[in-house]
Amino acid sequence: MGVITSTLKTERQGDKYVPLIINGDMTDYGHGNERKSFRSQIIKAPSGTAGPLFLPGLGNHDYENNINDCANNGCARDAVCDHIIWARTIQQKATGFSFDYTYNVNVHRGSLAYSFDIGMIHVVQLNNEPTYTTYFETGGHEIIGPKRKFDITSAMPWLAKDLASAKARGKYTIINMHKPSVWKDESVHKGEFTDLVKNNKVIGIFFGHYHTALGKMRTTYGKVPTFHSGALMGKTYLRLLFDYQKREAQVDWYKNTDHVGEYKYNIDTLAAIRPEPGDPTALLTYYKGKNFTGAFCSVTLTPGAIKKINTECPGFGSQPGTSFKVKQFGDGVNTAQFCLSIPFFGGNRCYIGKYAGDFEVPDLTPLAKLPNGLIETRLGEDKGYETFTYQLFDATTNASAD
Repeated sequence: MGVITSTLKTERQGDKYVPLIINGDMTDYGHGNERKSFRSQIIKAPSGTAGPLFLPGLGNHDYENNINDCANNGCARDAVCDHIIWARTIQQKATGFSFDYTYNVNVHRGSLAYSFDIGMIHVVQLNNEPTYTTYFETGGHEIIGPKRKFDITSAMPWLAKDLASAKARGKYTIINMHKPSVWKDESVHKGEFTDLVKNNKVIGIFFGHYHTALGKMRTTYGKVPTFHSGALMGKTYLRLLFDYQKREAQVDWYKNTDHVGEYKYNIDTLAAIRPEPGDPTALLTYYKGKNFTGAFCSVTLTPGAIKKINTECPGFGSQPGTSFKVKQFGDGVNTAQFCLSIPFFGGNRCYIGKYAGDFEVPDLTPLAKLPNGLIETRLGEDKGYETFTYQLFDATTNASAD
């Protein structure tokens, strides 16, 4: 965390409050030594302006993965109890604070989601994801004390009230959580949650979970943009800035101290200030012979589409010596991939990279000589289908969740 704490020290030298939002997975297993080490690192970036040094959220590594997988459920218990203490500490200084949590007769209950205001911004932390529910117990032995129960409930009822209240106060809301997908209740993900976001002045959603993913996602909720927040272990992070007079938000993303991307947009319309590259449509010209000879056909390649060769170019699929040209491949920002699956060759020919422009392959048999930024692979099992596929990937597709 040295890179992060050094950056925060610099950011915090001014007269503005600069918090660090962590969207889950503060530890690997919730063990005591991990939690102690994490706390010792956080205090190495003090602030000259009063306020909590960080705003935590719980991820699957903090509690979900550890239930019934750690002695006496102590790992999940300690992660949750840390979170409760941190939230209560934030509450002491915060305005507009709300915490979805109650304690009564040895039962901790609620989603543990919390929220508060910083200026015109309302900050919401939903932890793992808003539909996550679970139940576990700890203790119950004369040596370790009475049994404690943890009833983790859905955040959705609390969220509906919280967003409506923030909107009534004239606030713009940013939502933080851990998982961008595979929620416990996917129907809520694609229905009720989307409706709440669209109707309550939410201007950005920030996710963790994918430790190698960073920057703007292709997913939106209505017009609300979404972002991968990076990971401390990967020395990656986002920097979120607001210009209230211009009604603009800007999200910059960094690896180590290198600025690797940005997205600026209007917080009222959610329109990009500088439009981002769109999903480019490529044009394929496919030839029956080598070196662009013989009969040919032209195919429009739309991202995400899978097109059958025999439908687009009847009679072109199963013979040696074919060649092709592609125009307007990629956008230079996202990773693009064009694949041909041709049974005659016994597999795929895929061309992949963050390349934007034209390229051509005069003979599909040997490895092609390609422009910088583009590589050829021959991976993938031949299923006997003759297809063209063209795809663009954001960071989620190429990242692994832990």
